[in-house]
Amino acid sequence: GSTLSTVSEPIYSGSSASLSTDRSSSWQGPVQSVLDRIGDGLQYEGSAWVRLRDSGSASMKMTLHWTDEDGDHYQPFAWATATSEDWVELTGVIDFTDSMTVGTMTVANVYIEGPDAGVDFYADEISLQPVCPTPSTPVPR
Repeated sequence: GSTLSTVSEPIYSGSSASLSTDRSSSWQGPVQSVLDRIGDGLQYEGSAWVRLRDSGSASMKMTLHWTDEDGDHYQPFAWATATSEDWVELTGVIDFTDSMTVGTMTVANVYIEGPDAGVDFYADEISLQPVCPTPSTPVPR
């Protein structure tokens, strides 16, 4: 298991951040449902600010997990090396194509994960937004 709590410092922005502690597996960390905000055929940009609680550095990632009629699927799409000295941004784009799901999607979550079990970390400003296509620009004649 793991424990997720809200802290007032350190924070990247706003008035609070999350702290993941007591982690027994590397995948344990903050999770946010995005089921009502995701659909086939679109690109999404994910972003989160992360920081380790103690000294050292560790690889971290953002992963999209979804469940459909074909089972569970996990797709990492953002990576960074976090330290305890400063906030680092995880950022990346996932192309959620029509062929990625089978039937109805019943679960869709974004996870922040990555340091070894027992390594505590902070996360702040977690988001997943659709990437808007670049509007076409008329070419003057």
